[in-house]
Amino acid sequence: IGLLLLGVVCLFLTWTQNIRADGKITALGIDQRPQEINTVIAGKVEKWYVSEGDIVQAGDTILKLGEVKVEYFDTLLLQRTREQLDAKQANINYYKSKASTSEVQMDALLKARKLKLEALNNKIIQAYRKLSSDSADVAAARNEYLIASEQLRRQQIMLDSGVTTRVALEQRKVALQNAQAKMVSAENKFSNQQQELTILSIELNSIEQEYAEKLSKVEGDFYQALSQIASGNGELSKLQNIYSNYDYRNKLYYILAPQSGQIVRA
Repeated sequence: IGLLLLGVVCLFLTWTQNIRADGKITALGIDQRPQEINTVIAGKVEKWYVSEGDIVQAGDTILKLGEVKVEYFDTLLLQRTREQLDAKQANINYYKSKASTSEVQMDALLKARKLKLEALNNKIIQAYRKLSSDSADVAAARNEYLIASEQLRRQQIMLDSGVTTRVALEQRKVALQNAQAKMVSAENKFSNQQQELTILSIELNSIEQEYAEKLSKVEGDFYQALSQIASGNGELSKLQNIYSNYDYRNKLYYILAPQSGQIVRA
């Protein structure tokens, strides 16, 4: 009975079992485990700020790297790249001003062309009206000449018939000469007006051609400036990317402790 009771009591006792095994001890937290600090860029160690066994806080400087690539040897590389950025931005601003000036020039040329064409068109309208008036004067002068010719012919017949005198005939001759002179003058004025109209038409074409050439040149400058702006913006973006890379690379020369801990192995 005693042994039975002892067995029952043993069932409720706390048991601890021990076993032997080989293994590695590590921390449960990942950030508490041993860590290696690696560099992103290639370089040479210029200076150590710690020794093995030192206790460091997160952010402490562990070592400084030196450059090994030829393209990064220039100590003023970041400053020179900034100067290139500023120069490229100034170049873009120049072409923006040029494009703006070209737009103003185009607007001024279009307004000037419009005013000149309107003035010349008014002259052409007046010339057409004058031509129409001169044409009517020519028609009237020709009619007067025909009438005077007919009157002279009749006067000649009457003189041959003895109905009128030679003085009357001479008067008709003078009237015919005057009518002829008037007709020639009217025809000359009409011809001159036609020539004036032709000159105005040529001048109109000349003005259109002149302003077309000027506008073409200014538009060429304008679109060239836009092309330079687009190209400059592309180069500016590239330089900004290079500058950012250089700036970030400079920060990688110093290796910092990612967390607080102890330097186990250097």
